[in-house]
Amino acid sequence: MEEGEYVKVKDVIQNVTRLTEGLRTSLHISDATIEGILEANVSHSKVLPSALAVALSGRCDRDVLRLLLEFPEGAESRAVAELCGLPGDKVYSLIVLMAQNLNLRNFVYKVRGRRRA
Repeated sequence: MEEGEYVKVKDVIQNVTRLTEGLRTSLHISDATIEGILEANVSHSKVLPSALAVALSGRCDRDVLRLLLEFPEGAESRAVAELCGLPGDKVYSLIVLMAQNLNLRNFVYKVRGRRRA
């Protein structure tokens, strides 16, 4: 995948503090996994088809999560174990929380800006 297609999750979140607190308090996700999520790269061109594939697969493992996120070195194993260990209602809450905090305009702008560089 081309370098310009990637953007860090933290760079497209409206309020990182609010998201972090929500992940910590509502979903009880560890600080290490939260940091891994925020530092992970997401592909602009593949995020929607990948999200659909993940939702339809009905499973959660390293290969499925790699469709959505490219975790920083050393953070993937813990993040996969913790995120895939969430019960279904918590996964739904995670998706809602991430969507509520996504700055879509910033997501599109950052990726388009990198492609032009």
